[in-house]
Amino acid sequence: MDINDSTPTILERFIGQHDAVQLAMMGREYAYAEGEPFPNSLMVGPPGVGKTLLAKTIGHEMGITASEVLGQNLCDACYLRGVLVNAVHRDVLFIDESDELPKPVQVLLYRAIEDKKLFLPFGIFTKTQTSVALEDFTILLATNHESSLLKPLRDRFAFTLRFTYYSVDELTAILAQRVGALGWNVPDGILPKIAARSQGVPRLALRLLQLCYMTAKSAFASTISDEHLRIACEHEGLDNIGLNRDQSRYLRIVANASVPIRRNVLGTKLGLPAKTIAHVIEPFLVRSDFIVKTDKGRQITPRGLLHLKSQEQGK
Repeated sequence: MDINDSTPTILERFIGQHDAVQLAMMGREYAYAEGEPFPNSLMVGPPGVGKTLLAKTIGHEMGITASEVLGQNLCDACYLRGVLVNAVHRDVLFIDESDELPKPVQVLLYRAIEDKKLFLPFGIFTKTQTSVALEDFTILLATNHESSLLKPLRDRFAFTLRFTYYSVDELTAILAQRVGALGWNVPDGILPKIAARSQGVPRLALRLLQLCYMTAKSAFASTISDEHLRIACEHEGLDNIGLNRDQSRYLRIVANASVPIRRNVLGTKLGLPAKTIAHVIEPFLVRSDFIVKTDKGRQITPRGLLHLKSQEQGK
């Protein structure tokens, strides 16, 4: 069984994201009571925190398999029209990375949601439009960047399901659920250590779990040990709280700077694009209070210095 093949089939088994799950339960009960599709919903949150998993679970609850499409694949109105026309009654259409949708496609989508119709141009040289009635189905729109969506589109959704990062306890429960589903032999004490190195993201926790399992199996061991976890983290370049090599290098560069250091300078020193610094390297460091962003640049905090010192002492 693949590590990603244990999707919860009911919302009550979904771990974490309490507020989003409670809204989803309300939507489920409404749909059952009224005999209608699940309400159209906007899913907002950082990558890897369960938006796709919740969409699949909602699909299970509605008795179908949710259809998934990436926003960047709907680069033209023609592609969106094809997806909408093919949807049947009570379907669940999950559009991930919807902030990649071009503005004209977003307009077409919110008009489709509002009027349950697909508006088509009548001809190349005329402004006349014709419309096609759509089936009554569910649209779940997921995004990491809510501000990239047009306000009229955001306003068309019955629910906004907001996702946050997970606690170590929640990640440990997810790992235990996955281990049980796969039938792996993993001591309970290992799972919290994996969770603590996952930056609050289930996707990272499950990836590290799989790497630990592969490390154990490659050594012909029947279970994962602390040594296998150490080797897996060494391969990934992770420290004891899950900072990767680039994040640790970032911290050391900021710590050694005598003045606040700007993002483009950090990008040059690390050999990474500025967007990677902003969207991949920095978020966890900011959440952990290791760095602060100021108008003059990035500065390390006492907490960040303490972490660097602890890592040096641990070597």
